[in-house]
Amino acid sequence: VSITLSECSHHAHSLMTGEDNEGTPGFVNLDLEKPAPSSSSSSQDPLRDAISRAERAIIKEKHKAIKERNPYVLAVAAYALTFGQPRQSMQIMNEIMQLSDINHSRNQIHWRSVYPIETAAYVLQTIVALAPSITSGLISPKDWQPGADAVAINNWLASRRSYSGAFESTQDTIVALESLAKFAQLE
Repeated sequence: VSITLSECSHHAHSLMTGEDNEGTPGFVNLDLEKPAPSSSSSSQDPLRDAISRAERAIIKEKHKAIKERNPYVLAVAAYALTFGQPRQSMQIMNEIMQLSDINHSRNQIHWRSVYPIETAAYVLQTIVALAPSITSGLISPKDWQPGADAVAINNWLASRRSYSGAFESTQDTIVALESLAKFAQLE
């Protein structure tokens, strides 16, 4: 069964919060790409195959997602592809940065989305994950500045925290704090 990125936009948040039992390539890929305990190479072949299938599904639907201009879906797709397909991820990032809302006076960037905190958090995580490829010259952004834009996204996310340090929901809190921690390590 293949699930498209446009279908992902309808199910994405409920999937991540456990309210739906269907899977999507982007979220499968996010989980599979995280470092796993060492195991034999024969057991890695099915894992690598699953990751490759998820990446191909995301890439296949990339243009449709760009046309729909859904920042949340694009952010998840870009982040999912950073691990194995940095060039494809950068192409999506070039598109998603065009959809951003910039507040120059506060040095903040965010996206108007159903899930704005998660969207910004995934974009920030993508920038952090792509940083080595950008620094080495393997890939380059088009019409945006990774360092300055990462700071502006970080500023917006930090402004959305409550006095207790949490965000609007548990899911927002987890994803946002993870992105803020990764950004802090990069600086």
